Amino acid sequence: PQVCTGLLPRAGWSDVVQPVHGVFILRKKEPNAERPYKAFGYPVVPALYILITSAICVTLLIYDTFNTGLGLFIVALGIPVYYFAFNKKEGQDL
Repeated sequence: PQVCTGLLPRAGWSDVVQPVHGVFILRKKEPNAERPYKAFGYPVVPALYILITSAICVTLLIYDTFNTGLGLFIVALGIPVYYFAFNKKEGQDL
């Protein structure tokens, strides 16, 4: 249990960047969409968040390559599971 709690937070840093990056993607793809929630300080604050969090990810990869890489590998193992679960044909069970 202690090994997983040490590995997965390192991999989780990459996951917190994705939703913020999604703000930029959606603003470009759908510029006229309704915005019920406004991103504080857009585009400066979200861009700074992405830069700082990415720097943390790179630092973890440089200084703790094995544990960070192993954590990312464990997270990446979920990709085939996702495709297996969501690309099944209608009426098929897992």
